[in-house]
Amino acid sequence: MSGSVIAVDVGTSGVRAAVITSGGQILASRHLPRGSGVRGDLFDCDTLHQEFLETIAALPAPPDCQALCIAAHIGTVAVDERLRPVGPGGGWADSRGVGELSARPQEVVRRLLRTAGRPTATAGAVACLLGLGARSVAGSRRFSRRRTSWWRG
Repeated sequence: MSGSVIAVDVGTSGVRAAVITSGGQILASRHLPRGSGVRGDLFDCDTLHQEFLETIAALPAPPDCQALCIAAHIGTVAVDERLRPVGPGGGWADSRGVGELSARPQEVVRRLLRTAGRPTATAGAVACLLGLGARSVAGSRRFSRRRTSWWRG
């Protein structure tokens, strides 16, 4: 491949971006400290989106750009049918819904963990959904119209 790529790392403490040539030369780079989610738990989705856009906009126009590469350990962002966030996003330390998930019948939890390839009931999309549902039936309905029988246990 010839040309360049824009590489972006959305980290816990900041958003970093660089224009890199196919030969590995860094033509430009920018770093913007994050304004929310710096503890790794919850973050404002709109703020992170704006931080991402600001970081990219601060780069000079890349020559012959071939790709945009994004690395991020965001966690979970629950969205509605219009793909709008229904609440704060969850980072690596988000524990919303873990209690609700652990309270499910053990066979349900075992099947879920086996299917997900996870060793233990920790945060993630299912825990987030349960947490949102426990706090607000309307919030849960915004992104899940139907629950299957395995879900109920």
